[in-house]
Amino acid sequence: MRVVVAPDKFKGTLSAPQAADAIAAGVRRARPDAEIVPLPVADGGDGTAEVIRAAVGGEVDELEVTGPLGAPVVAALTRLA
Repeated sequence: MRVVVAPDKFKGTLSAPQAADAIAAGVRRARPDAEIVPLPVADGGDGTAEVIRAAVGGEVDELEVTGPLGAPVVAALTRLA
């Protein structure tokens, strides 16, 4: 049996990759013989860059930038491999 595990994030608790890992672990306990395909997804909001980076690889850099109100804020930049 093949099981595709494709969750979005659980906002405020788990990222999509963490949710996929947790669900996959539960499936493994229930069906040790199952082939599990973790496939975290995102809806274009928070966590989208993390899902893309997990799928294709890459690095995250944090930069200080100017926020919408003119104050400095830290932003994450994902460089794909």
